[in-house]
Amino acid sequence: MIKTKLKVLIVFVIFAFALSIVSNTYSRYVAAAEENIDIALANWQILLNNEDITSSSSSVGLINPVILENENVASNKLAPSSRGYFDIDIDASSVELSFNYNIKLDKNEILDDLFITKYQIIKDENEESDYIDIVNNEINGTINYSKDEIIKPFKIRVFFEWFDDENNNSNDENDTEIIKNNESLKINASIKFTQKIE
Repeated sequence: MIKTKLKVLIVFVIFAFALSIVSNTYSRYVAAAEENIDIALANWQILLNNEDITSSSSSVGLINPVILENENVASNKLAPSSRGYFDIDIDASSVELSFNYNIKLDKNEILDDLFITKYQIIKDENEESDYIDIVNNEINGTINYSKDEIIKPFKIRVFFEWFDDENNNSNDENDTEIIKNNESLKINASIKFTQKIE
């Protein structure tokens, strides 16, 4: 009988101990679930040509091109052999993380001989920037975040040219028709920014 009582007592002590562990585990879980955790989120705001594009998926802003001076063509007008450029201004000074950018430039459907040729990354107007050839009408790059300095605004200057040589796709008659039937030409650009993840 004593052995039976001892066994019952041991089982009861083990059961009480197990219940105590479960109770403590449960109370810790509830206490942890009620705690507030305040984690600061990295800021993500990009201005494209002074327009906040962070919350919108598209921008319909107009980028005005600069037609380089040509003594044989009226000022700011495009004609065969004309060259020019347009700027894409990017202000990511509020961004607190590294990101990639991808710019896709559509070929103009009306004028086969208008080519996007090269671009520059201009961080300071007073410094000379290298020219980079454009491959497949696409520009890609990465901006790396540093806790020691903010990301400075910069511009991507994209150059185009209306080629007029023996290898061009269009002939003089086609060029004349294009000029007669169109007051302006449009180049569509798709610009995408994505967080860089290692």
